Amino acid sequence: MGAARGEDDLARSHRTMAEGQRMASLVSWAEDPVTGEVVGAEGLTELFGFPPEVVAAGPEAWMSVVHPEDQPALRAQVLPARAHGRQAEYVVRIPDGDPGPHGQAWRWVRGCSRFDVVDGLPRRWGTIQDVTVTRRLEIELEKQVIVNVTSEAVATVANEATTLEEALVALRPIVLADPAWGEVYAHRTAPDGLVTMQVPSLLPEQDPGPEEVALAERAWRSGEVVWNEALTDLAFPLRLAGEVYAVVGLHSDVRTEQQELTTEVARRAATQLERVLERESAEAALAAARDQALAASRAKSDFLAVMSHEIRTPLNAVLGMAELLGASELDADQRRLVQSVRDAGTTLIGLVDDVLDLSRVEAGSLVLENTALDVRETVEKAAVMLGAQARSRGVELTTACAPQVPASLRGDGARLAQIVTNLVSNAVKFTPSGEIDVAVTARDDDGRVRLSVAVRDTGAGIDPVVLDGLFDSFTQADASTTRTHGGSGLGLSIARRLARSMGGDVTAVSRPGRGSTFTAEVVLDRDEPAASEGRSRPTPVLLTGPGERRRRLLSWQLAHHGAEVTALDDDADPVEALRRTRRHGEGDEGDDRATLVVDLPLQATRAEAAVGALLQALPPEVPLVVLAPDSPVVATLLANRPGTARLVKPATTVALGDALDLARSGVENAPEAVRGLAPARAAGELPASGPSRRVLVVEDNDVNQVISRRLLEVLGHTVDIAEDGEEAVRVFDPERHDFVLMDVQMPRMDGYAATRALRARHAGARRTPIVALTAGAVAGVREQCLAAGMDDCLVKPVDLRLLARTVSRWTDGTARGDIAASIAASIPAPSVPVDLAEPSAPPTAMPVLDEGRLAELRMMDEPAWSYLDRTVENIGASAPAAVMAAREAFEAGDTERFRFVVHKLAGSALNIGLREVGEVARAMENDPPGDRADGLKALAALDLAVRRGLVALVAATRVPGPTSG
Repeated sequence: MGAARGEDDLARSHRTMAEGQRMASLVSWAEDPVTGEVVGAEGLTELFGFPPEVVAAGPEAWMSVVHPEDQPALRAQVLPARAHGRQAEYVVRIPDGDPGPHGQAWRWVRGCSRFDVVDGLPRRWGTIQDVTVTRRLEIELEKQVIVNVTSEAVATVANEATTLEEALVALRPIVLADPAWGEVYAHRTAPDGLVTMQVPSLLPEQDPGPEEVALAERAWRSGEVVWNEALTDLAFPLRLAGEVYAVVGLHSDVRTEQQELTTEVARRAATQLERVLERESAEAALAAARDQALAASRAKSDFLAVMSHEIRTPLNAVLGMAELLGASELDADQRRLVQSVRDAGTTLIGLVDDVLDLSRVEAGSLVLENTALDVRETVEKAAVMLGAQARSRGVELTTACAPQVPASLRGDGARLAQIVTNLVSNAVKFTPSGEIDVAVTARDDDGRVRLSVAVRDTGAGIDPVVLDGLFDSFTQADASTTRTHGGSGLGLSIARRLARSMGGDVTAVSRPGRGSTFTAEVVLDRDEPAASEGRSRPTPVLLTGPGERRRRLLSWQLAHHGAEVTALDDDADPVEALRRTRRHGEGDEGDDRATLVVDLPLQATRAEAAVGALLQALPPEVPLVVLAPDSPVVATLLANRPGTARLVKPATTVALGDALDLARSGVENAPEAVRGLAPARAAGELPASGPSRRVLVVEDNDVNQVISRRLLEVLGHTVDIAEDGEEAVRVFDPERHDFVLMDVQMPRMDGYAATRALRARHAGARRTPIVALTAGAVAGVREQCLAAGMDDCLVKPVDLRLLARTVSRWTDGTARGDIAASIAASIPAPSVPVDLAEPSAPPTAMPVLDEGRLAELRMMDEPAWSYLDRTVENIGASAPAAVMAAREAFEAGDTERFRFVVHKLAGSALNIGLREVGEVARAMENDPPGDRADGLKALAALDLAVRRGLVALVAATRVPGPTSG
């Protein structure tokens, strides 16, 4: 009974275990150690479909059911284990049912076999379990890992690549790391189909065959990843802006078993490569836009240069003829008509200059100079140039700098003056009567100086709604403004842009009916303070005049000259104030007289009455300075009073200081005795021209020849004409010609080439001044002229007085020191582009001059214009010519000639004390530059050393010019 129950329990246990194994898709088996019979393997037929005869044949026969691709590895693992009594584990594929229409399906099983000894007999047993679900999950996970890793690698390449070709070259080793793939192809779309990309690092040993090309065309047309029938090749498209731009193809010699995986990788790679295409396209578009912008900028600059030349050339004729006509005998109506022509021409020139300036600022090509400038002189001269225009409108113009404004700063004085001129001109234009004052103040700005120029007027004012729009180009307050006042609407726009380029801005406040204030701020560098030239003791000054604000500005001007100013109220009696001052000052040492400075009303009748009353009450010994309108009556009343100085308003600080000295000296006053803004010349009055000179005019334009000849003849000079540069070189005689007026743009040989030829041909002769005459008022023209060997540059149309001063200055010996300035102007000075400020270059470590050698030469020298002066003149011409000769020899590859030229230059430079030039030239002789880059760099250094040395040499050997008086 008990035995039967035990057998039942055992059978039940076996059934339970068998049921559990079926549920786990598990078959366990064991080999009988004596008979070799396999026990428990029947489940292989039930669960896995093994044929019964295969099951009965034993474990080695079971391997025949396994997937053919898995059998070699399985046999290599199991058979040695059975032979040597080791355990084995494996995962293989076995058939999953009968073959279907799409071929045999497979399932995954995990098998293991064990070996042990029971009762001294060896026994083998093991299990086989269906792991299809688990294995497929593992495979999918492996695929995802492959996709992610590959995508990350492609993304890295795509992020670093700048072009599609670069990305494909970088991707090739990643693709070929999979041994299944053999080649990578790439094709670009073209109007007539696909074109294989010729990338050297990408090309396989053979071009793609017809099959690969056909597959690529399928991908191009379909826009999808495509495979060939054998599943050995695939191709995928790359899109740009929605259109297929390129096709990438992969070739393999074996059929892929992972088509879906590879297709997904290809899609992700395409996405990354398309980003490269987008970036490459955007950069190409940006480069094209940049090239177009540069081309447009160059075209605009060329157009402006041509238009400047083409406009200024006829303007030169018009204004030149008007100048000559105005100097002839004319009646009042004729003179008025001539003046109208001159005014219209001057306005047109101003418009041309405004357009050129605006274009420079907009193009970012404006270059600011960084030179020492006298702030008071720069600002005041710019403002008082408009004094006559202000007086003609009955407008009082006053300009002054506060005492805290430094005497000297560093910056672009010409641009500062242009800002002031534009603001004051605008104020004069829109102020029909009343006052305009220009007040300059300064404050520290992080070690630099922020200069503020406030231009206040009492004009009609501006509606705040349109105020800010006035700074737009070609914009005025309303449409009637242009009709009433004229102008282009560029002045304020240019002023603001210039101020912003100098680190500041232009702002405005205004109230209709109450006037306007335009304030320009610029940031300038500090300059080394100059030695004080002030008076040894303060000068007492009594100042009287209408308006507290004007008195304050005049007090600033007087204080600059060391004056102790007492400003009197409007109703104060200046004569009584003088008496009190003199009584208070009795007993002091020295000259205790207070100087009376009177600011007269601008209206002539009121000024004349005030002067008459003042002279009746004022003691004759009182020094008197009068700021007066341009009135002949006032001039006559003051002409014979000793100790009196008259200034025509507006007066500069310099002129006011000279007037103080003149008044206190007791000299009888003459209307022109003080440097200031003298009354305008009569239209028929000609400027003083100095001694008669023989001038060679080099000009190809017939009209300009007539104008230049006539202008110079009016000034008393003799004129020779050369039609172009070649004729100038042929006819010029340094012993005969005192001055050369050289046009720049001419056929056959232009002015630059002609000047270089003249300087080289007559290097040992007396240096004749050559002044350029150009209509090209664009940046760089002056520098080109000076670099070619010219001494100065005039821009057409040339004012008669400016021409007279230029000829006189360069021929009477007073401009000898300007040779240094001329050469210095051609040296790249410490100037910076507006949009990019960089530190200035460090100074050269080598001394420019040999001071000991110069001292020896001075000891041997005779008085002015002797040996040393002639030698300086010679080296000034021969050294630049030597640099040119060295450059030509280097370009020609003539090393022997190159060394000869720099050897000669080194000897002459060291002989006269140009130490830096000599050392640089000697180094080039000893070690001539090899490649072109080194040669150009060395020649540039030599050129800079020559120009820097000549500036220093002229300054060191300069003989002061003759002084008057």
